[in-house]
Amino acid sequence: EKGQVVFAGTTEDLMGREDIVRAVMLGGREKSAPGNGAVAPTPAVPGAALVAPEIVFEASGLRKRFGGVVAVADVDFQLRKGEILGFIGPNGAGKTTVFELVSGHLAMDAGKVMMFGTDISDWPAHRRAAFGLGRSFQAARLWSGLTVEETVSVAVTKSMGGPGVIQSLLVLPTVRRSERRVAKAADEIIDLLGLGDYTDRLTSDLSTGTRRMVELAVIVAMKPSVVLLDEPSAGIAQAETEALGPVLHETRDRLDCSMMLIEHDMGLMRAMADRIVAMDTGCVVTTGAPEDVFSHPHVIESYLGTPVP
Repeated sequence: EKGQVVFAGTTEDLMGREDIVRAVMLGGREKSAPGNGAVAPTPAVPGAALVAPEIVFEASGLRKRFGGVVAVADVDFQLRKGEILGFIGPNGAGKTTVFELVSGHLAMDAGKVMMFGTDISDWPAHRRAAFGLGRSFQAARLWSGLTVEETVSVAVTKSMGGPGVIQSLLVLPTVRRSERRVAKAADEIIDLLGLGDYTDRLTSDLSTGTRRMVELAVIVAMKPSVVLLDEPSAGIAQAETEALGPVLHETRDRLDCSMMLIEHDMGLMRAMADRIVAMDTGCVVTTGAPEDVFSHPHVIESYLGTPVP
């Protein structure tokens, strides 16, 4: 757990230590009561107004079947402005399939997807991206023959708009000005994500963690309003995972966007998510605040494999 061995022994003995299994799988041990070293929760401010932010993204009745297997069954969720909505569940729960459906990379059998009040259910993926929907993948999809600076510059050019073909062929003054604007914007994003040491490196030569940061830089360059992140910590070192949370929060604030996050690192999920959607076998088990979701009996059972007494 977090780079340390917390138990060594037989499988039978381990399964008898539910506290350890839960800590490793769900990212935290039971909190002790206030007075035993725990900090009591901060009381709510009397009279504080609770106004829910606007809904920027909404899915209802999502359904997808692959042959005889129901991968997603009537999934509903809402994403509010500025919110980070987490998706958890064991492998095969349907989380990535949901992202494939809402991003337009996979056709739905049924359901509706709304973004800023507009029905985008029938839109292809590229049109949803142009509308402000950014997406990362479990394996970073980058141009292997481009350097980090070139990769980010391409994304910046796409979002800022560049000179036309005729202007470029004639090398008009507007082309030079456009190139300077693109280079400045790309450098700002590279510095923001700490990629300055890799500017001239080919993306194919980068480590998994650095490639993920470059993919995030591309997303930032595109300036989306809603960002989908599919397991951003997968395959990276613990130290990189711990540094990822603040970077994602800063990215959210810089873009003034909302995020949806699939993540198996429950420590990162606890630190990141405002609300969590828990899934199992294609269905939503529960939705709510992180602590409520992590303590839900069905969620515990789906991770530990044994029913909760």
